[in-house]
Amino acid sequence: MRISRQPALKSLGLGLGLAGSLLLALFGTVVGALALSNDGVRGTTKAWWFELHCSHSTGVVGFYCGLGLLVAGWLVLGEVARGGFLGPRTWWTALVVWGTPLVLGPPLFSRDLYSYVAQGMIAKAGHNPYTTSPQILGSDPVVAGIASVWRHTPAPYGPVAALGTEATAHLGGSSLFTQVIAARLPAVVGMVMVALLLPRLARRVGVNPGSALWLSVLSPLFIISFFASGHNDALMLGVMVGAALAITGGHWLLGVGLGTAAATVKLPALGVIGVPLVQRLWRERDHRVRLLLTTALTMVGTAGVLTLVARFGFGWLSPSALSIPTQLRTLATPSVAFGTFLAACLHGLGLTVSTHQVVSVTRVLLSVGSVGIILWLLAEVRRRNSLRITGIALLVVALGSPTLWPWYLTWGLVLLAATSAQRSRGLAVAASAPVLLVGAQGTPALTGHSYLWIVPLLLAGVTWLLRSPRPLALLGDQID
Repeated sequence: MRISRQPALKSLGLGLGLAGSLLLALFGTVVGALALSNDGVRGTTKAWWFELHCSHSTGVVGFYCGLGLLVAGWLVLGEVARGGFLGPRTWWTALVVWGTPLVLGPPLFSRDLYSYVAQGMIAKAGHNPYTTSPQILGSDPVVAGIASVWRHTPAPYGPVAALGTEATAHLGGSSLFTQVIAARLPAVVGMVMVALLLPRLARRVGVNPGSALWLSVLSPLFIISFFASGHNDALMLGVMVGAALAITGGHWLLGVGLGTAAATVKLPALGVIGVPLVQRLWRERDHRVRLLLTTALTMVGTAGVLTLVARFGFGWLSPSALSIPTQLRTLATPSVAFGTFLAACLHGLGLTVSTHQVVSVTRVLLSVGSVGIILWLLAEVRRRNSLRITGIALLVVALGSPTLWPWYLTWGLVLLAATSAQRSRGLAVAASAPVLLVGAQGTPALTGHSYLWIVPLLLAGVTWLLRSPRPLALLGDQID
């Protein structure tokens, strides 16, 4: 790619992405995940602190035009990144100008921000968010914004997430608008941490830092999931990347402490410790006991201190809290789609079976299969790059989970972006297309009979993968 083209491409990409973010924020006040009062009327005075007045159909068209422009801007910057010309000035500019309209705009593609606000208000009032549900807030406008299935559910997140929601509750004041914007701050902090640390991790591994950021914090999946939707996974990812940086730099106990801190936001972050630990156990057979003991003490100590600082106890590790993410069944989840498809086939054969029970079985089977794949990955890690194996394992955890949401894919993508896997086109698709799995209001986009085409596509993809050398190619080259 000619150097003379770079300034024009950068300006074009930044401009398209900014236009897309502005349209998403503006038309989001028409079709986004807005708080609804009990009588079904939007808000009490306004849908958001700014709003666009137009018909719903116009809002839908404008909203998805904005999404298309954001993706287009991202693809243009991808050409710059692949040429090695995406430097710090450009990626920071993109992060700011693309993210700011979404941070200041209404919640999009998810209603979790309202849950965060409610959990923060509960903690601020002196209640325990692990035992108290948002319903205690009564007629507060935030309750109307929470998805109905979660209004009676206590917080399922770890103590660091609980501390974050409590802190932002003090910052948010009494206005729902400012409360929602404040609730995004932990996600913004997480995105900034990834943008600061991931280039260093990529350089250490020997890959393009610009491409690493293009596939992560600048991608539509990350921009929307963390700036617009405000998911606290971003904070987990920021600390998790710090843990990976420490571990690859030879600072094992620091990495274990950071990885444990990331897990006190969400537990999947433990993968950043588990995979390299297994690799070290394979290679350092004479020091296994000491390694296991120091690692366990560091993990227990870090988690214990953070839990005590948060003051809400260990309810985040209770079976009821751990089961909360499994309560919904969406067709975007492979196990649910397979179960629904299988039940439909059995119904077609005249067999009377419960779709719910069939889905329960396929959920268990896919979870067992995921465990098997992860065990195979751990067996391979002794002779392969642990960072890449960790990223793949986290993707397997997300895809094999009882409920899959698009932002779960970021767990593995953020690490794979800093490895040689960043050259994969499949990774670029995974960093963009999944945003379409959820509607603007936060409801699943795949409903009805969509499983009739989802499952054949999944089966075709799995068949293609297994009949090629790609299962091993995905793991990268062997290392000494």
